[in-house]
Amino acid sequence: MAYPASSVKLILHGSKDPRYLKSVSDFAAALNIQYSFQCPGPGHGIPLYVARGNDYEKAEAACVSGVPPLLEWPGFIDFINGLGVDLIAMHGSNKPLSLSGLRPDIAFIESGEPLLSDYVRKRCPGSTLILLLAPGIIMDKAIEQLRRCSPNVMGPLMEMESFREYFRRVLPIMIMNKAVKS
Repeated sequence: MAYPASSVKLILHGSKDPRYLKSVSDFAAALNIQYSFQCPGPGHGIPLYVARGNDYEKAEAACVSGVPPLLEWPGFIDFINGLGVDLIAMHGSNKPLSLSGLRPDIAFIESGEPLLSDYVRKRCPGSTLILLLAPGIIMDKAIEQLRRCSPNVMGPLMEMESFREYFRRVLPIMIMNKAVKS
């Protein structure tokens, strides 16, 4: 499927983890889009991050795309809520995240409140979404912390067909909104 702007290039946080690299490559191939781990300059990429934070802000400063992180995309909160999970395990921290509208409980893998390790000491979720784009060391840390509960684990996003469908549907809207604002 071609998008309205044939030069769409997603800018992602890099990793040397082969699982991460394969997941990103498979996702891009399935959606017929380009990707890079560094923005070549203003107007030449759309940073793809789950939430605002230092990494997103650096990528957006280089790309000047005007496209927000996923948590601010139309329908993304509804997509997450529709998965029906008990818990969302996130990377980053709860500051300055706006997580309003998310129905599942939220815990943070490495920093933020509540920490995932503290959460699972108090209760075991039946199902958890690891809210990361692709697998790697952060996902390994989340799975290790969830091990004592053995919940049904979903994620990372790029490996979920339902996310691919959401992304395929919404990316053209984000591109058109970007084009209108430019």
